[in-house]
Amino acid sequence: MRLVDAGRIDLERPIKELLEDFVLSDKGAEEKITMKHLLTHTSGTKGDYFKDFGYGKDALEKLVRNMSSLPQINPPGRILSYCNSGFYVAGRVIEAVTGKTFEEAIIELVSEPLGLENIHFFPEDIITERFTVGQLIAEDRISIARPWAVGRTIHPAGGIVTNIKELLNYSAFYFSGRASDRNGIISVDSFTKLITGKIGASPASKVALGWFVEEIDGVATIQHSGGTNGQISLLMVFPEMDFSAAILTNSNEGSKATSLFSRMVVEDLLGLNPVIIEPATNYLERGEDCRALKRRDVRSGDLH
Repeated sequence: MRLVDAGRIDLERPIKELLEDFVLSDKGAEEKITMKHLLTHTSGTKGDYFKDFGYGKDALEKLVRNMSSLPQINPPGRILSYCNSGFYVAGRVIEAVTGKTFEEAIIELVSEPLGLENIHFFPEDIITERFTVGQLIAEDRISIARPWAVGRTIHPAGGIVTNIKELLNYSAFYFSGRASDRNGIISVDSFTKLITGKIGASPASKVALGWFVEEIDGVATIQHSGGTNGQISLLMVFPEMDFSAAILTNSNEGSKATSLFSRMVVEDLLGLNPVIIEPATNYLERGEDCRALKRRDVRSGDLH
C-alpha cells in the first residue's frame, strides 16, 4: 500500500499493463486481472503452483513467464478461492515498479520503517541463528520435515522467517492506539482499505487486502494463518483493543493447536462470545454437489 500511496501501483489497473510477460491460458482473464484481484484471492487462477525456479534474482520473473500453464478456474472477480500464485504475481509487480528484488523491497518498504530487525528470507541468513525445524507426524512415527525452506518464488506468499516477538511487534502497527506511528508510512485511506473486509470468505468473515476480517461479539479482528512444510502459525489482531496474539508451531498437525489457541484468546482471555455457525447437513438431500461448497460467489455472497 505504500506503493499505492506513491502512485506507483493502482489496485484497479490490469496487471498486464505493468507486466508484459504476464501470460495466462485464458487471454480474457489475462487482460482483466488487477492487483486487487490478486490481494483478495479473486483472480480465478489456479492457486496451488509451487514450481521451483531456483534462488536467482530472476526467480519470480521466470515463474510469471511460465504461468500460462495454469488453468483459469473462474472469471476474475467472481469467486473467492485462496490463491498463492496470485501473490507470486503481486510480488513480481513490486519488483517491476521498484527495480529491486522482492526481498529488498520488503525490507525497505516494511521492515525498516516498522523497526523490524529479525526478518529473514534465505537459509544462509538463518543458519547462524537459533531456528526450529518442522516435524511430520504420521501414525506412530515422527520425522523431520524436508525441505526446510520454501523456494524463492514462494516468498511473496509466505517466505518470511521470523520469531514470535517480531511478529507481535509487527502486529502493533495495526493498533488504533498507535495511529500516530503510521504517519509518514501509510495514508489513512490506504490503511483503511488494507484492513476493511469487502468480500465474503465465509458466513462469519470477509477478506480485505491480504487479511481475513471478522467481527467477534462486536469487536473487529484481522487475522491470518500461515502454513509451510511442518510449520503452522496464526496471528490475530484486535485493533480497537490494542491487542494481538500469535502462535507458532512446528508440526504438520499444528492447526489443532492454533484452533484451540484462537478459542482461548477470544473466549478465555478477552471474554468475547463468538457466534458459532453450525455446518449445513442437508446438502446431499437437496442434491447439491458438496465439492463446490468451498467456493463462494463474490457477486451474491451465496454458497454454490
